[in-house]
Amino acid sequence: MGDLDGAVQACKKAIVIGESIRASMKRETHRIHYAERAVDPYETIIACLLELGRNDEAVEYVERAKSRALLEFLGMRLVNEIALSPDPDAFHQAITLLVEMDELRRGLEKIAPNICKR
Repeated sequence: MGDLDGAVQACKKAIVIGESIRASMKRETHRIHYAERAVDPYETIIACLLELGRNDEAVEYVERAKSRALLEFLGMRLVNEIALSPDPDAFHQAITLLVEMDELRRGLEKIAPNICKR
């Protein structure tokens, strides 16, 4: 058995850094492509926390990972719809939804430091 507590701390730092990098990206498509290529520290931290018996904290990271994945999926879907739609109303609605999703993402990132300090 390795240093699980050290691994948890390293994953927390990686998550904070990854979210910071992703937040600094202006375009939703860039954030989506970054997320697709980024190493997922969520899987590692969840496994370590479960091994340490810190199940409640592991569940919090599972929920964060699910929320992020849902936002990325919806964002990519909207980006694809915008690209295929010649309808200006649909374009406006998609842009509005992307802005709302960005606000949700920022809200998740504001919550992240509180979770990481536990």
